[in-house]
Amino acid sequence: MSATDVSRYSPTLVLRRTRVLLTAWHVRRSYRHAEAQAKNERDERKRAELWNKTHVLMARLVCKEMAKLQGLWVKLGQFLSTRVDLVPVGWASELQQLQEAAPPSSAADVRSVLQAELGLRFDTTGMVGCYRQSRGNKGSSSGSNVADGCAVPAPFASFDWQPVASASIAQVHRATLVDGRKIAVKVQHRHAARLIELDIELLRELLNFLRLDGQQQQQQ
Repeated sequence: MSATDVSRYSPTLVLRRTRVLLTAWHVRRSYRHAEAQAKNERDERKRAELWNKTHVLMARLVCKEMAKLQGLWVKLGQFLSTRVDLVPVGWASELQQLQEAAPPSSAADVRSVLQAELGLRFDTTGMVGCYRQSRGNKGSSSGSNVADGCAVPAPFASFDWQPVASASIAQVHRATLVDGRKIAVKVQHRHAARLIELDIELLRELLNFLRLDGQQQQQQ
């Protein structure tokens, strides 16, 4: 994803919208085809096999797309994978793969988030340096973890850029504070908040598309 802010009309969002709607269209088309086949199949066992095959194939497709989109879509897939009362067993089984589908953000993205959220800046080695702006007393500090031009020491004495764990919205890093305490730092994936906001709108659009398609199907 680019360094620029994610906007409603950015190429990233246009691509996400296109991917979601095309996937929905393909799934709906496949189910209509399966429905037509099932009507012409008298053998109950073969009809069941047809539906099971369709469920698995479509669930694999949706699972693959959700893993690519990440964020809200992975959360939705994880939720549905536990709800066999809402989706067929074939869907729930395939969507279980999303329970671990959370690739970590790069160290560069983590640094960017820390800069934006905590006002930190970094030296050329990538280690945490200091607050970009003084917080509190603007006088000099005698702390050993103070870079040139900084009035306040950074909160971290060290920061492990390799995440301990990564989820769909954020990931966790080990760090040590300047007083020696070991802590865990949860860092949200870059642009995650904005993408979730826009994906919620996209999910509403998808549900509206499915509702209208269902109404047209009933009228036929």
